[in-house]
Amino acid sequence: MMITAMWCGELAQGESVMARLQRLGTPSLAHVNLKTCTEILDMFESFFVSGRHYTVETRSLPALTPMP
Repeated sequence: MMITAMWCGELAQGESVMARLQRLGTPSLAHVNLKTCTEILDMFESFFVSGRHYTVETRSLPALTPMP
């Protein structure tokens, strides 16, 4: 499974949220960086076969709450 998380808001709060997200498991790769929406989508361009149809779906989370 791959999660591409994006934070739009105060930088310090975003860094805290991304750190919590990384602690949900043991990621094989974790890279947190400042990027635009276009730059994030462009990162995956090489994975798509030309001529095929793909859908990118997004979700918004109002908050992350601590796990019990």
